[in-house]
Amino acid sequence: MMKRISALLLLGVFFVPGIFAAMVSFVVIETGLPDGAGKNQYSERWESSLMDVFFEAGHIVSNAPILRLNSKPSVGIEVIAEKDIEEAAEGGSDYFIIALLDFTSVSQPPGTVSLLLFRIAPYAKLFERNIPGRSYSSVREESETLRNIVMGLVPHLE
Repeated sequence: MMKRISALLLLGVFFVPGIFAAMVSFVVIETGLPDGAGKNQYSERWESSLMDVFFEAGHIVSNAPILRLNSKPSVGIEVIAEKDIEEAAEGGSDYFIIALLDFTSVSQPPGTVSLLLFRIAPYAKLFERNIPGRSYSSVREESETLRNIVMGLVPHLE
């Protein structure tokens, strides 16, 4: 009996598929909103979707506070997020995601959303996707759509 248990444990150790859990950090950046405007529900939904999807996929997640810019930057967005990327690297993150939400109005969903995925070491942009903004008939529909969009990033982790 003891030999069977030992043999099963030994086989289990050698034949367990490799477990991959990357550390993923992200930041949501809003453009086009005034500084005095309060928290934006659309930005919070994107942040929640990023956090939930990567956590449910078995990854370790962390995020930087939502960053608000008056307008779309003239330089690459990764330059704006450089400090957050460096902090993520110091914290041991393997990947960094920037979600850039470009708003035209405080009360409307973002006009466009850009998702950028970077590998931290060695540093490289792995994936970029631009999504046109749209209105949803319900919060549930919006949440499901955002989760599906974010799930499209998971296979790009190397």
